[in-house]
Amino acid sequence: MNTPPHIKIPNISSINNVLIVSLLVSFFVILNRSPLSFVFGEHSVYMGYFFICIGFYILITAILVRSNIPKFNRIDRAVLCYLLFLSLRALCMPDIRRSIVGLALYTGAVPVYCIVRAVRIKSGSLISVVFFAFIYLVSSTLIETAFGIQLGTTRVHVSRLSFFPHRLASTLGSSNHLSIFLPALCILLTAHLLNQKNRRSRAYALGVNFVSLFLVIGTSSRGGIIAYVVSLTLLWFFQKVYVENKRVSNIIAVSICIFVLLLLWFFCPQKSQLYSFLSSIFDPNEVGNSIRLIKYRAIINSVLSDLQTLLFGVGLGYMGNVVHLAGLPTYFELKGIGEYYGSESWLLKMLFETGLCGFVLFYRLLLRSVYYSHVFTLRSADRVERGIYLGILFCLILFLLRSFILQVFDIPIVLLFTWGGMGYLSRALSREHLGGKTLVRSSSYV
Repeated sequence: MNTPPHIKIPNISSINNVLIVSLLVSFFVILNRSPLSFVFGEHSVYMGYFFICIGFYILITAILVRSNIPKFNRIDRAVLCYLLFLSLRALCMPDIRRSIVGLALYTGAVPVYCIVRAVRIKSGSLISVVFFAFIYLVSSTLIETAFGIQLGTTRVHVSRLSFFPHRLASTLGSSNHLSIFLPALCILLTAHLLNQKNRRSRAYALGVNFVSLFLVIGTSSRGGIIAYVVSLTLLWFFQKVYVENKRVSNIIAVSICIFVLLLLWFFCPQKSQLYSFLSSIFDPNEVGNSIRLIKYRAIINSVLSDLQTLLFGVGLGYMGNVVHLAGLPTYFELKGIGEYYGSESWLLKMLFETGLCGFVLFYRLLLRSVYYSHVFTLRSADRVERGIYLGILFCLILFLLRSFILQVFDIPIVLLFTWGGMGYLSRALSREHLGGKTLVRSSSYV
């Protein structure tokens, strides 16, 4: 494209820096949902998308001006198929407002994928951001625990354990958000530390997980504790594939399991309280579990009602807090079975709203990302890069596990990490050779 001489096109480095700033600002805004709620109320949870959209607009403008369209790789094509299906499903819905809300909920974080796919991010800088976020969240949560204060106007729930003043939420404003995001940060840091030469790094990794697990217990999120412990244990067991000293890895893998049990025992002041807390996970008569079962039965009965619903779902925008904030009645409210907003399971939500087609496309994309993060971990010669790929691998596993018992991909910070991680893998896929064969050769977006 010929550009008039009086118009100056920003260089690639400038565009790259602006896109990174837009990501960092959106990340920091999402990280501070609770303090921002003093001014913006419940809507503060979605403010980060504003800065993501600004970065995406800059990216699209750069593509059009420079006429530098990227070649799609396998992850890109999987994303494109998923977006195409969602768009067609939204167009087929009679309720335009609901379809717009639903489409925004499913695709609101896709610009993060495009931006991370385009920009050049230094590995060391990425680890620094993760470390800062971890320290920030931990410090805020410890203040919340020590002084029993609330860091925003969002709703506070009663703690299941008397050691904590309430269900911890930190600056994220939600105990469920904290129970999924803090472990994700911890897993990224643990993967980084395990790939360092310094022997003390493993001790640091244990310390990081000690603090993180203590605070996750404080969220009283049973699903969060289970998903975190399982993902962390898998990381400690399977990381021996990527490091040289396998004997040390086996010892640490066993010790982390013992460490978890001791920590649970120590921080529950009453033996009966610990037993009650753990046994409630499998008690169908417990209040939270009984509500989940009501939702699960309603969703499954609706999905199996006819073949069209099973294949394509009932449509977008029937479940989630976004639907509630938009003033639309949720599926459960329409059925008159309670003022419930979410399905308590992303897996069931996908089946209900998008059917088997949307479900297969989304989980195929995630599993493909898991595969490539494993491959790049094995191939990477740089220790920092290897730690990032390993961290992405087990963060995705953490999110996959949690998706069974939480609408985890409705959480903005999880969406940012998930789509950002897939964008990071896609960029790597476009420049790497796997098994001596070039999968894709592609230039960057800008």
